Amino acid sequence: LSFLPYLLQGATAASFEEHIYSKAPPPSWVKKYNFPLNPVEPQPSQVNLQYLLIDTQRHWEEKTTYCHYAVKALTQNGVEDISTLHIDFDPSHRQVVVHFIRVFRDGQWLDRLENSLYHLLQREKELENNLYNGDLSLVYLLGDIRKNDIIEYSYSIVGATPIFDSYFTDCIYLQWKTAIEQVAYRFLAPPDLVFSTRLVNTNIEPRIVDLSPSMREWTWEAMATPPYVEEPDEPIWYNFPSRIQLSQYKTWQEFAKHIAPLYTSPKQTSAEMKALVNTWKETTQDPRERALLALRFVQDEVRYFGLEKGIRSYVAHDPQLVLERRFGDCKDKTLLLHTLLQLMDISSTPALVHSTQGKRLAEVLPLPFAFNHMVLYIQIEKTPYWVDPTDYLQGGSLLTTPFPNYHWALLLSEHTTALTPLPENLLPHPTEIDTSYLLTSEDSAALTIKKVFHSFQADNLRKNLARTGKEEMSKNQLTEMQKRYVEAIQTSPPHMQDDREDNTFTLVESYTIPTCNLPDKKTIELFPYTTKNRLNKRPLLI
Repeated sequence: LSFLPYLLQGATAASFEEHIYSKAPPPSWVKKYNFPLNPVEPQPSQVNLQYLLIDTQRHWEEKTTYCHYAVKALTQNGVEDISTLHIDFDPSHRQVVVHFIRVFRDGQWLDRLENSLYHLLQREKELENNLYNGDLSLVYLLGDIRKNDIIEYSYSIVGATPIFDSYFTDCIYLQWKTAIEQVAYRFLAPPDLVFSTRLVNTNIEPRIVDLSPSMREWTWEAMATPPYVEEPDEPIWYNFPSRIQLSQYKTWQEFAKHIAPLYTSPKQTSAEMKALVNTWKETTQDPRERALLALRFVQDEVRYFGLEKGIRSYVAHDPQLVLERRFGDCKDKTLLLHTLLQLMDISSTPALVHSTQGKRLAEVLPLPFAFNHMVLYIQIEKTPYWVDPTDYLQGGSLLTTPFPNYHWALLLSEHTTALTPLPENLLPHPTEIDTSYLLTSEDSAALTIKKVFHSFQADNLRKNLARTGKEEMSKNQLTEMQKRYVEAIQTSPPHMQDDREDNTFTLVESYTIPTCNLPDKKTIELFPYTTKNRLNKRPLLI
């Protein structure tokens, strides 16, 4: 689905396309990489595509990244996969230049650039996650692609994000989920550009050559890289494909100092914002309770939806606009809460985290893409509190409000010198389960199950109830019970009691089951939901 006409805002489609997309030969500074035209097919034989070359070259001064690929279609499924080429880019700061698309077949090269259909699409891949970024996809539909064809294509992305265009950062991925015959990464920059490297599951070092007094070349090359294989149930943070991190930032302190000014509160605030704050001040004198009121407002009354087009991928919107709209992404909601707390003389600092790979964050070089989420650090009377303004329907006090195991955070303050370790929730409060059986006849018994959920589990039940409603939640409970007792009958809707202040959620279920399902005195029944609390401890890695 294309939303491109809405992006144009009065400009003609032709002029807009001409501005962001063109065709031209490769830049003169590009080095040509060859690849085998008769490669040995990989094993196992069920692989659909064989990647012969992945070639990336960056010219720092020209703000241009050249991308070059060669792929062989081994099966008909591979033909379908490679017949549509996708080039994703941000039109706010970048343009795409396509150099060539060609096919090698029966000893001849066939041009596919001029006679292939193409479209500029605004696909919004993250819209289901309530994120709108405005990125475009240049999609080429290649005609007459056959089994055993080699498709070679190249393009350049010209431009850079204004916030980070003065610092060089990148990551060279050496492993994909399929084998690659050759990976090449080449970087051209003045000799005085100094950056750090970190090797992850590889030992490849660069070849460095001075092309002239004003230009240096760094080259990393890897041959016959094996596919990256994930083990079943492997934690997402446990292992990484081979990669090389590159960063001009010397320390996390330098990185934090660079971007901290982007997340400061405005000097002037709206009447609506001041009225909110005055209401909370009149409600309580306790700064912790005031902070909790502000947190619950931002979490529950400002919905999560991100307009992350262009520079807004990194820069939050004005908190007053976020309050007026009643929506924002993690940056917007965090800065709004930070501003509201500041108006009540409560100290807080925005912080960057990674929602899934935070456990390995201390092993990463200072990089902008090391993070994918923002939270808020609050300090009241020297007591620290970590909160996630993006969450919603949480319960508890400011001290007991659940906070995920993000492991590490970068405080966006001029005083930051390193990553900050976060408090870790090793074992949530266990769920209390009380099961009772009452014989009602020779053939049936009344089964009553009382469950009391705490902390994260209570939050999850509260969200589930808000999302699905009592009737649907009741049906789901019956479905789960019938997986244990096929003939179970729900005698009354589940009784639900939500104590948000204490952050407990009580669920009482009532069923009739055949007596043949009753446990005998020599039997112990164990179900996943009764044992998971005992198993949810720090993993022992051997």
